Amino acid sequence: MVHACANVSNVSATKRIAVIAGDGIGKEVIPQALKVMVAASASVELTSFDW
Repeated sequence: MVHACANVSNVSATKRIAVIAGDGIGKEVIPQALKVMVAASASVELTSFDW
């Protein structure tokens, strides 16, 4: 049985994520993390930003 919060009217199953690779290891890790989300068929909306 799934219960919804009474005070949250429109919660979307799709999550919005800001993608910022940054510096350091981010330039290597973020692209791989995005591949994982795609492979997992995650319900996400990605927006990429420059560092």
